[in-house]
Amino acid sequence: LKFSYYAPDGKLVHNLLVPNSEIKRIISQGRYTTKRSDFLSFLESYNKFLPTDFMGGCLLCKCSLSKDGKTIHYDLKLYGGDTPESLAELTPERMKEHIMQTILPNMLGDVVVDLAIRNQMNISFNHTSEDVSSWKLNVLIEPHEYNQLLNQ
Repeated sequence: LKFSYYAPDGKLVHNLLVPNSEIKRIISQGRYTTKRSDFLSFLESYNKFLPTDFMGGCLLCKCSLSKDGKTIHYDLKLYGGDTPESLAELTPERMKEHIMQTILPNMLGDVVVDLAIRNQMNISFNHTSEDVSSWKLNVLIEPHEYNQLLNQ
């Protein structure tokens, strides 16, 4: 499986390749359902292959499952010269629009996103900044929102 991750400006920042051997190992462990233990096991394997550092201004740090099992969280860290002024322009509304138009369509095929969509789960993008430690932005995409995108 090949995953492509994009910065908020739409530029490709990283391609991640998960080897067939790891996919076979995950699949051989049984069917994945919405049971919390299945998702946690899958996400543990998924997180092992995330990059620890790469250039481009955005780092996917972790994927996790909410305690209630209804939301997949993508924890992203922006870095590379962020200032409080530049981050103030990234409002939740603007980021949600960008995620829906650019990022989410390019993430279709990502195993975690596909599992979330198949099970009608919320997808949360939690942004922090390496350069401005007090900044945080959370964007929640609900099933009715991504279903509209998929139906286009």
